Amino acid sequence: GVCRLRYSVYVDELKRDNYAHLNNAERILEDPLDHEDGVVNLFVRAPGDDGDADADVGLLAGCARIHVPVPEKYHEMFGIGDAGLFPGAGPDDFAFFSRFMVAAKFRGRNGATESIYERCYVQARQMGAKYLLLNCSPSLATVYENRGWVRYKHTHWDGNMGMTLPMCLPIEETAFLGSLGTFSIIPVELRAASSASGDGGPEGVPKGEWLTHTLTRFEAPLVSSRFCTPEIIQNFILQRISVEELNQVPLFSDTTSPERMAFLQSAGSCVPFIRV
Repeated sequence: GVCRLRYSVYVDELKRDNYAHLNNAERILEDPLDHEDGVVNLFVRAPGDDGDADADVGLLAGCARIHVPVPEKYHEMFGIGDAGLFPGAGPDDFAFFSRFMVAAKFRGRNGATESIYERCYVQARQMGAKYLLLNCSPSLATVYENRGWVRYKHTHWDGNMGMTLPMCLPIEETAFLGSLGTFSIIPVELRAASSASGDGGPEGVPKGEWLTHTLTRFEAPLVSSRFCTPEIIQNFILQRISVEELNQVPLFSDTTSPERMAFLQSAGSCVPFIRV
């Protein structure tokens, strides 16, 4: 049922039929990660359904997948093992949140979306994770920020998914997560217990060491040139492309760094995006 709901959303609704593991005959989308160790597929039934514990395609409102530990193929993208990002953390301290979706008729209704988010939080915590990771299109960053995920790394280019943004939800930062109100990923019955007093961070929200460090050292992602200064865009380019690679771009050939910066400043809100 979970795999058929995926097919319904990705193929029927979004018209994304380029997945390598589509089964059009059975109308399911199942991939090898479904069979990795430490994987749990979660689902929410349609309101009022009295079915048993097995997922039934016609009665699912939403689903998501949790991995603990995170599949090794994603370690570099998320910075797992980087002591500078996650001091003292081991592989089992991370959960990976993927294949999140809600059937169209239940989006924003009946609490299906909130229920899936909350179940993912509870499941990841029960599996011993301290950080709940996801990767998304940069344009969706604010959607997940409203739930408690934060930007902590630069965007990552993936050959299959394109430009993605790694994000992290610190599971143990309950004061921060509880401050998000009705958007909080913490289940309602736990929110009151998670609230705390004090002014340990912006807007009076107490924040632990990891979260405070992350929020003060990392700039916003390059989602739209309208929201970025030329300096941010120059840094974005220089952090990802070496001088040698920049010299391969005809636009920048035989130019100095100040000349490139002047060009970026002259572009205003129409900053070119370059791929080499």
